[in-house]
Amino acid sequence: MRIFQASLFALMSVLSLAACDGAPGDFCGASDVVPTADEVGEGRGTATHDGAAFESEGSWGAGPSASIDLGVLSMTIVNDETGAQTEDLISRGAFPICILLGERSEDTGAANYIQGGFVTDNDTGGMLSILGIEGSNILGRFNVDLENGSGETMTFEDGVFNVPQR
Repeated sequence: MRIFQASLFALMSVLSLAACDGAPGDFCGASDVVPTADEVGEGRGTATHDGAAFESEGSWGAGPSASIDLGVLSMTIVNDETGAQTEDLISRGAFPICILLGERSEDTGAANYIQGGFVTDNDTGGMLSILGIEGSNILGRFNVDLENGSGETMTFEDGVFNVPQR
């Protein structure tokens, strides 16, 4: 029995490390700590955008075109990295939730910066993690690189959000 328990513990440890990119305390390429009120106000999202401060009101929506919208930045969150429906995971409280951002597919979301046609694709992307819920607000973190048709790029780093459902 002890050998089985030790084997099971070792397997669970390996699986938990395989599901998490980055160092301990990281999830989906960013901190796994739920954003605090000191980091982001209720109903808002913040980030460093190409080295400058970015802040905007925001919201999230569920359904077949689920997204988190922070002003001119829209991030599609229909499915997580395993293909599970994000809306179902949120309603069950199955946090943390990792959404890869790139070319939209069954296991990848996408991001779009509405001004200038900047988008994620197979070569340019990032991640978004939903770490908790307070009332109808979801809280999480994101990092994303986008590119337009002219090859210009933009970056959002150290992004956090605390946004209500619309």
